Amino acid sequence: MKSRYIKVYWVLAVLPLVVTLVAMPLFPEKVPMHYNAAGEITRWGSKYEQLIFPVIILAMAFLVKWMIKLTVKEESDGSNMKALLMVGASTLMLFNGMNSIILYNGYLSKTDIGTSIDLSKATASLLGIVLIIIGNVLPKCKQNAIIGIRTPWTLKDKNVWYKTHRVGGPVMMIGGIISTVITGIFLEGIVAQLFVVGILIVVSLILTIYSYRVYCDQRIKS
Repeated sequence: MKSRYIKVYWVLAVLPLVVTLVAMPLFPEKVPMHYNAAGEITRWGSKYEQLIFPVIILAMAFLVKWMIKLTVKEESDGSNMKALLMVGASTLMLFNGMNSIILYNGYLSKTDIGTSIDLSKATASLLGIVLIIIGNVLPKCKQNAIIGIRTPWTLKDKNVWYKTHRVGGPVMMIGGIISTVITGIFLEGIVAQLFVVGILIVVSLILTIYSYRVYCDQRIKS
């Protein structure tokens, strides 16, 4: 089972570079290379610059996998491996989506066929999907050094960690669903991104306060 997740992880890590290399002959010499928060093109560059983002994605994948390895090494049963790989893979899915949109918009720059995709809006919606996946994974996570609701109180007590993550999973999934639907249908550009940031802040505040209350209740009972 774990080997399957590892394979999916590395496929998602390498895929952006492979897709970009295969699509390279289709692009004009100059393509959009930078967008502002409103999704407007602010810089054009060589089509070969499109390889930078996939290389960064691959480098980040190696870094995250190394961190996962160190974290699991400290555990006796390696029980967090699956959850950590799922979170890493969901983040790589986000980057794959962003890279595909960048390539698509770059291809459209040489033709009048089709309409470009708002990168800011799409990124916000994709981030909402990632939150849904992470919310599904959170309740399965034991205390670790990489992912989770890491407040002073969850790190002090395993029971507080467990209870907070049991609540945190559904809360984050709801936040992800709201983010995906609202940004996908109603919002554009930087407003979509700010909305998701706002959802993340609200979710973080809710779970931080909840973990503190669980910790205090537990101390009173003991």
